[in-house]
Amino acid sequence: GEKVCVAEKAGGEPEAPGQKSPGLLPGHYRPKAPLRIFSDEEAMAEFLKTSEDLPTGRVVLFHARAERFPDDLRGAMSLFLSEQGSTWEIARNLYARLREADASDTVLIVTHLCEETSIGRAVNDRLRRASEGN
Repeated sequence: GEKVCVAEKAGGEPEAPGQKSPGLLPGHYRPKAPLRIFSDEEAMAEFLKTSEDLPTGRVVLFHARAERFPDDLRGAMSLFLSEQGSTWEIARNLYARLREADASDTVLIVTHLCEETSIGRAVNDRLRRASEGN
């Protein structure tokens, strides 16, 4: 219950008043490759089916293996955030999959939001932060 005050950061720099933790900063979760998020699975599938100027080197982050998606991803690599679509598993795996996508020659990462319930809100917040500036 005590208030802790930190006068200096490592390296002797003064702490900025009201500085947020890194996880709260815009873009903290941002991968190197741009991340495009869609409101739902159907909007993402429509984009993948109909977009004529999709770059090569795309990664699609699917929420579950059973997710409906076009048969032909036109050269995109697919990564799964969860085996069964568990929002908790998606939350646990999100950073690892973003890093995995960045480790390849990815030029665009595509995924969609979760339902705005429970942990889904936190996942969506992370996705929105990761897509900031794209």
